[in-house]
Amino acid sequence: LSRRSKPPHSPSSLGHRLLDTSGSESDSRAFVYIMFHPGQPQVGYGQPMAAPYQMYPGGRNQSPGYGHQPGGARMGAYGQQGMAVPGIVQMHYRNMEDDFLKGSEKAIRMDYDLKDRTWKRRGVLLRIKKEPFACGSMRSAHMMSDLTLSEGDKSQFVAKISRDPKENRQVYFDDVEMQMEAKAWAEKFNEKFQKKIVDFLVAYVVELVDRPGRPVIGVENWVPGNYVKYNNNWDWNDDKRNTPQAFSHFTWEESKHKLLICDLQGVGDLWTDPQMHSADGQGYGKGNMGMRGIQAFLNNHRCNNICKTLKLPQVGKAPKQMEVGTILPLPGAAAAPTKAQDFALNYQQTHLRERRHHPAAAVSTGAPDRIIIQCLEASFSAQAGDAPDTFVVVAVGLESTETSVAYGTWTPVWQNARLQMNIPRDGTADSILAIVFQSANSSEAGEAEIIGAVKIMVSDLKDDEGYDDRRWPLRPFSKIQAGDTSSPEVGNLHLKIMRFNFKGGAGAPIPKPQKALPLPPNLPQAEISKIKIMVKSVHGLGRGEHHATAVVMVEGNQAQTKTGKGDNGVVRWDQKMAFPACSSSSYIDLKVFSRDASGASAPAGVEWSGRQSVVEMDMDRSGNVAECKVPIYSNSGEGGSGAQVTIQAWVTFNTVAPAAARPGGTGSQQGTVSC
Repeated sequence: LSRRSKPPHSPSSLGHRLLDTSGSESDSRAFVYIMFHPGQPQVGYGQPMAAPYQMYPGGRNQSPGYGHQPGGARMGAYGQQGMAVPGIVQMHYRNMEDDFLKGSEKAIRMDYDLKDRTWKRRGVLLRIKKEPFACGSMRSAHMMSDLTLSEGDKSQFVAKISRDPKENRQVYFDDVEMQMEAKAWAEKFNEKFQKKIVDFLVAYVVELVDRPGRPVIGVENWVPGNYVKYNNNWDWNDDKRNTPQAFSHFTWEESKHKLLICDLQGVGDLWTDPQMHSADGQGYGKGNMGMRGIQAFLNNHRCNNICKTLKLPQVGKAPKQMEVGTILPLPGAAAAPTKAQDFALNYQQTHLRERRHHPAAAVSTGAPDRIIIQCLEASFSAQAGDAPDTFVVVAVGLESTETSVAYGTWTPVWQNARLQMNIPRDGTADSILAIVFQSANSSEAGEAEIIGAVKIMVSDLKDDEGYDDRRWPLRPFSKIQAGDTSSPEVGNLHLKIMRFNFKGGAGAPIPKPQKALPLPPNLPQAEISKIKIMVKSVHGLGRGEHHATAVVMVEGNQAQTKTGKGDNGVVRWDQKMAFPACSSSSYIDLKVFSRDASGASAPAGVEWSGRQSVVEMDMDRSGNVAECKVPIYSNSGEGGSGAQVTIQAWVTFNTVAPAAARPGGTGSQQGTVSC
């Protein structure tokens, strides 16, 4: 913020020019005038202008009009000569007694771009707790908040600070480069199965510019859950898990024997702090043990079912039994059912034989023939002893499948657990069976044990809106077999179920809602309180390569995406933003500023505008908008025709009661990191 006020002024306030440094260095820098009222305990907060401040004939900045209002000033939309000034928005004020910034400090965030092999910087405002929540031999872990992000869980991070004040700064940069390279190898592993199996946390370096010596620290997202170490950088591994050990083996073979990634640890299959060994012993920090480390891992590795699926050559010790642990079939390959799936199928076969003695009416050709079941989370009533490792088996008709294992928690969450199966057309599959097992690795008997089960009659599904999303009571499996639905619950299982016709056509009766559903009954318009919007992409900007930025405004609040780059008129952002004020009479105003990346267009580029009514979006009763395409129009006639921005949205209603606390709370799940 400029120290000296700059003209023009209003009679009751002073104008200062402000530069927003929170964007990356490659983003355009935007200026805006902010008005302060002398003698009043308020400070104006504004959004960056979507276009550089305009220079007008005569060599001076065009003066916007200002009007004094009680409690603050408003930047007018027009200048002294009645000309529109792009990017001028209404200012909003926050009382200076607010302690939101208390304990914060300025910093420079540095992200590593693996593709370009470069570091990119941007300014941030952080609050780091002084007391660590975990300590290792080399570093301490502190909770950190990034105040440049929206308040909530996604603004919580872990700062890793060296316990040795003389540690070489380069170590932090090497660690981040190594983790980002490991993340790229995880993507290669996932490509083999055409779905996301494993991942590494995004890590970056922060320079604390307000502290003496401007020290650097390592930062990554805070992840709740049970933290587990699967192997180290030498000869130890915990081969209860198939996936981590197979991933390490995969990196050695896929890299043509140039490197191996090990020292895997994290929550489930979201890992952090890996170590890479290179065959030539070069790079990757002090932990790179070269061929000695690679040979130590391979000599103690036991190939498992995933290694066999990937056709990796057998190394090390005798392989594990192929039916033990996680099984990941390649796309298009039929996987043999596990013991837990066999158990569920045996029950289903018995039930279906009974149904065939009393056949149901034939199912119409237009009825749903496919079902997707998303296992979200569960909670258990009895919580004595160590928290179990759990997974869910789901059976429909004579098909069954299962989720991955959630490790060491009484409130398991299964990520990306979307199970898809066929629905028989003979009318025999009238129910869905879901069984929660305790993994053989954590049960005392050494076999998978049943914690509870739920049997859902298809006729009980409430999927008029496209899906059924609710918690179902878990009961002892013996009671399910006996048909006892009044037995005591042992917990609950949260499922999201969607039926559809795979071939589509006129017969598909369970589609996504095609028109906006009415708002909850008796809900006044003012009871819509806020909205979150995901700006996904823009199409139709014209031929060639483009740089584009999207600006979204709801009720005077404005947010802006990063600058994206795309080809053939398509730019993707996938960026979420929250707006604190919204009602059913609100509109979403969109502006897209694009320019030809080749430099053919003028520097200011082309401005596109569009508007979407909140209540006219295809919204379900929970306020979720799966997809909305908003037409936008160029102010200059340049670019392609039929341009549109694709968004998702989540509307919040004041009358919606907060979700009930899960039984057992969250005390057993702690966010931990490796130091």
